[in-house]
Amino acid sequence: MPFFSFCIPNYNRTDFLLQTLKSIAGQDFTDYEICISDGNSTDGRFHEIRNFLETHQIAHQLYESPINLQYDPNLRKAISLSSGQYLVLMGNDDELSTSNILSYLHA
Repeated sequence: MPFFSFCIPNYNRTDFLLQTLKSIAGQDFTDYEICISDGNSTDGRFHEIRNFLETHQIAHQLYESPINLQYDPNLRKAISLSSGQYLVLMGNDDELSTSNILSYLHA
């Protein structure tokens, strides 16, 4: 069970989401997973999200909805994918402020 689960809903904002993922991947604390629910984005870039997570060897759970999900159901789906001790709900355009913030929160 990871310590943190980052739960992130996404819809057509892959550029922003990749920046969010970079801020998480740059942490010095690594006991986390990333749970992303994509609400049927039409930008055709879901593979970029998967590739980023796999390339950086980040534990993750991904869901690609076959129908358009509004924000609340999309967030609830991301939460349902999680198994961490603590959930961190993030927007797909949020970033962590420093590379040691998770270590600080863990302590």
